[in-house]
Amino acid sequence: IPVILLEMRVIGKRLGLTPRLAFKVAAWANLLTTLVGVPLTWAILTVLEGVTGGDRAYGIDTPAKKLLAVTWQAPWLIPYEADHNLYWMVPAAMMWLLAPTFFMSWWLEYLAAARMLRDADRTRLKAAIFRANVLSYAFLELCALGWLLFEIVFVI
Repeated sequence: IPVILLEMRVIGKRLGLTPRLAFKVAAWANLLTTLVGVPLTWAILTVLEGVTGGDRAYGIDTPAKKLLAVTWQAPWLIPYEADHNLYWMVPAAMMWLLAPTFFMSWWLEYLAAARMLRDADRTRLKAAIFRANVLSYAFLELCALGWLLFEIVFVI
């Protein structure tokens, strides 16, 4: 809901839409991202992880290995549960996964908005959807960072 409201405001302002139409565009676009974009991005990244050797446990005993575990292996985390590492690894991996998901979201939301707003200038529409996604993904990154910091300070 916060993402839809944020994107609604940006899209509406940038394109001069009524609040009702801006909400409709943002809601449908985000529904498409949620139901198609996120699973598709995850599936692509999971296959890439598997075919490049990221599906094996390499350990997390060095900072470099920890970084690899939450980037390369982010789509399908290796369960290093013995040391309760999943507490910090899940939000760290989420922060990394938001980057490729942003691009899928921008593309799908642009396609959805273009279909709904057939008369809109495509350049302005693409820029509005980009701006809306930059702001909403910045918000999601801040949420993930808050989660990560909470895990580091209070759980580990």
